[in-house]
Amino acid sequence: MKVIVTGGAGFIGSALLDELLNTSDVEIFAVTHKTSLAERHQHIMQSSGGFSGLTLNKIQNFEPDVVFHLARPTFPTLRFFGRWLAGFQGGYLNKRLLTKLRKGAPRCKLVYLSGSLMYGECRRGEKHLESAPLNPISYARQYVQTEAPIVSSLSDYNNQHLVIRVPWVLGNGSWFNWVYGAHHKKHGSIPFFGKGKNLMQFILLENLAKRSIQLALDEKATGIRNIFGNTTLTQQEFANRMVVKLNCGIDLNTQSYESAIQDAFRSNIELGTEYPTEQMTNDHFDDRLNQLLSGFLKNK
Repeated sequence: MKVIVTGGAGFIGSALLDELLNTSDVEIFAVTHKTSLAERHQHIMQSSGGFSGLTLNKIQNFEPDVVFHLARPTFPTLRFFGRWLAGFQGGYLNKRLLTKLRKGAPRCKLVYLSGSLMYGECRRGEKHLESAPLNPISYARQYVQTEAPIVSSLSDYNNQHLVIRVPWVLGNGSWFNWVYGAHHKKHGSIPFFGKGKNLMQFILLENLAKRSIQLALDEKATGIRNIFGNTTLTQQEFANRMVVKLNCGIDLNTQSYESAIQDAFRSNIELGTEYPTEQMTNDHFDDRLNQLLSGFLKNK
């Protein structure tokens, strides 16, 4: 199997590459923005310059069976306007990517990763299934433009593409380190958003990587799939677990965080599925959380 991974140096992309390297008979072509993968992954072909640099010629020469699309433009210093600009640019680039795949690898399966924020809030006791309408909140309000061309392509004749939507992905990096790790290092406490009664549903990073590969190999897995673990906590329960492990307090003063972050952490979203096999077990969730929190204590 020949696989292209865009965003190969990112939070999820790195985990996916690690898992692919443990899969037999796979040839990997990773697309990154600037980061070199040479030290970590010597057996992976790499192209820098972002996924806009994934040219038709490169696709035709490599002849991929699967493209895991994990990259999107970012302009972090511009905040709201940067996300709007990234959403617009991402939509344009995704249209071009679909065109390149139709011309250069028409039988290739595109696997695109999205998040539960696209569905918006749930009422208590309700879950968003794959057929639920989109009502994006927080960061998803701008990034919905990015995935729009790919979602639209799912209804094309003989379409073989897949959009995976996930809840909070727990692993070493991304939101967990940016918010909880950085806050604990600076203030010695855990930030707490709103009343804390909202639900946070999780999937472990390594489980997401494994299941994404399984779905990529499954010819019947097309359209939209929600995948998630079996751990769902209120924000207060999640914060309390961290407070006990770190022996610290809770910080209610979170107004310094931009509104999109506050909206995300106050959101009440729980995924369900029309495909029962997609609920994964979060094996050793507490052990993994404690392992990550131990890293906070070492870096303080």
